[in-house]
Amino acid sequence: MADVPANGSLQTSETFRENWSDRTVGRVEFCGCEFRNCTFERTVFSDCSFEDCLFDTCDLTLAGIVGSSFSSVTFRNCKLHGIAWHKVGFSFDASFLDSQLDYSSFFGMKLNKIRFTGSRLKEVTFVDAVAREADFSRCEFKDTVFLQTDLSRADFTGARNYAIDVRENQVKGAKFDLPEAVSLLSSFGIRIV
Repeated sequence: MADVPANGSLQTSETFRENWSDRTVGRVEFCGCEFRNCTFERTVFSDCSFEDCLFDTCDLTLAGIVGSSFSSVTFRNCKLHGIAWHKVGFSFDASFLDSQLDYSSFFGMKLNKIRFTGSRLKEVTFVDAVAREADFSRCEFKDTVFLQTDLSRADFTGARNYAIDVRENQVKGAKFDLPEAVSLLSSFGIRIV
């Protein structure tokens, strides 16, 4: 296992290929860094800052992100299971491309224009969230909860297995395609045979 950066340090334009599982990384600023094939299982990122960073094919299962901020961060082909994203600090601007976000929570978050393109979202929680113009295209959902969430103008084209109660969420202008869009009628007790 490689040593984690020292508390309070600044890491710029570095490429990491590390295993920091079960470690704590505190008050580190990562700017323009790339994380490739890294393992951060149960790693705690406390009060860290990620700006213009790329995570490619990384495993962040059960990672803690308490008080950390994400600005222009991309997660591509990553495993991000069980992350409480709502515990981030003041800034959250991330894209999730072809990643797995199973058992994660976005409770009460502002997710406008966020990209989840091609990702798997199993038992993910979107409660009291604002996800206007979010891109959920080609996502695979299973038992994901959308409740009191603003999905106005969100893109669900090519997405599968979502269950969205249109009475409990705002969906004006959202894009859905057939045959999956038929599932939106289930909240009205309508069955199409």
